[in-house]
Amino acid sequence: MKKNIYLTSLRLKNKNLKNCYFAGVWGLNDTEIFDKNKNKKILNSYQLNPSDLSQTYFFLENFYYKTIRKISTNLNKIHKTNLNYKYWAILLSPWLQNYISVLYDRWKILSDLEKKKTNFIRLMCEESITPINNSNDFFALSQSNYFNQYIFEDILDFKKKENRKNFYNLKNKKKSLLIYYLIKICKILFSTDKFKVTNLYLDVNFNKKKNIFLDILRKIYIKFVTKINNLAFKTYKYDLGIRTKITANILKNKKRNFENYFYSRLFLDVPGEIIEGYNIHKNTRINLVKSHYTYSMYSHFDNYSLKLYLAERKIKKDKIICLEHGGSFPHYRMNFNFEENFFDKKYTWYKKYFKNHKKIQNFNLFQKYFKEFDPGDKIIIFGSVTPRYLHKIIFSRTPSNILSKTKMIRSLFENMNNEQKKNVMFKPHPSNNSNLYINTLPEFEKIFGQEKLLFESVISTINKAKILICTTPETTFTECMLSNKPTILVYDSKIYKRHNICKKLINEMKKNKIIFFNTEEASKHLNRIYQDPYKWYNSAKIKNLRKKFLNEAVGYY
Repeated sequence: MKKNIYLTSLRLKNKNLKNCYFAGVWGLNDTEIFDKNKNKKILNSYQLNPSDLSQTYFFLENFYYKTIRKISTNLNKIHKTNLNYKYWAILLSPWLQNYISVLYDRWKILSDLEKKKTNFIRLMCEESITPINNSNDFFALSQSNYFNQYIFEDILDFKKKENRKNFYNLKNKKKSLLIYYLIKICKILFSTDKFKVTNLYLDVNFNKKKNIFLDILRKIYIKFVTKINNLAFKTYKYDLGIRTKITANILKNKKRNFENYFYSRLFLDVPGEIIEGYNIHKNTRINLVKSHYTYSMYSHFDNYSLKLYLAERKIKKDKIICLEHGGSFPHYRMNFNFEENFFDKKYTWYKKYFKNHKKIQNFNLFQKYFKEFDPGDKIIIFGSVTPRYLHKIIFSRTPSNILSKTKMIRSLFENMNNEQKKNVMFKPHPSNNSNLYINTLPEFEKIFGQEKLLFESVISTINKAKILICTTPETTFTECMLSNKPTILVYDSKIYKRHNICKKLINEMKKNKIIFFNTEEASKHLNRIYQDPYKWYNSAKIKNLRKKFLNEAVGYY
């Protein structure tokens, strides 16, 4: 008997199908994910497990650079330009890296399920999905049940040579336009943190008064243009004709493989700001002043006006420089080395591990940021978040390992003695209850109790702590280490694969019981140090190792 497979958490109404199963945890709602009976209904479909993640990553990395050149050639044809692929790569990233990952992941899931005796439950989406206008919106779209249901079904139609459904509803733009603008105006008027100063636009001679003034003008200008562009030009007149024409030109054969499927969709899904909105954005720009050196911390990912500015500076052979967003043990690989290959220099928290890297040195702002903490009495466990659907190839948490991560945290708690359980608190990630992520709060309420959950800032949380327990080898761990409060890190090294540059230090910290790869060892250590953790943490050996980490990770010493 064939198994009926739900591909997403969208369900048939008024029909009770027998023998129903789910393609992955994303097919369950938040409460069902942790239901043992429901979990038995999850088929072991393709998942990016640690054993094949590296192979998949390098395959898609090569595919990405091949695609960048192909898409650049065709964008030059559309816009009648002759710009190099690096220019277009800056505008297309990170959308293109994520888009490749999303389509490949959904393709592999179905390819695996097709080998089994399965019957896919086909659903017509009730909600229309409009074209991708803004690359920043893609993450949210990739977490949508409707989008994923469509992609799964579109792949099935492609493989079976069936007539493929029209994904885009182009008729309903006008009725929602007024509401859209009202929302945008409200966000601009009442937002207090949307336009934080996260970027520095520095001329090579920025110490001169004239250039400081121009630099301030540049900051104001880019922020103003960004606001106006986001308000007025987010919805474009979708040109299906030009997109279809380009698609026909890049499909050279009729093979029903992933590559052909990808290229059959690519130009239908390129964000509108890149095709229909390109000249609108470009023509609204004013070349206020040249910048021989332009720095960006994170906005080269999500600020289209800045990305245009960076791309222009790149073709003018000026230097574009990025600053690493977070600081701890670097990922084994990240974003197909986009920042390494398209920026002239990348300032990193960790010591140099790529030719264009330059480590930030003596960044003693942390001394001001982390003041002397009060002696707390709590054991604080820090959680993380997991997107519902895989959104990019990453050596970190994915939907497929949400259960093992939650099990690990449960094990940490259950192995504590009564005194420790009395004093333990759990700090969820701030985005935990967002509809873009799997909501684990109900499960952690069951484990710890609602009164044990902390929703304060990291700094306030640290202030309450006697011992800090991190469960990811990422930024929060560094923040905890900077606090000088006893800190340990417990994580699955198979899920969180780190760069070889930090392998030696990780092993040294593991040997000295700062880092653990399993909860049993961590619990034993916690029991040994609990009464007086500073005796262990301030010992000469551990103190020197802590300094070594902070020096390598953030240049603190």
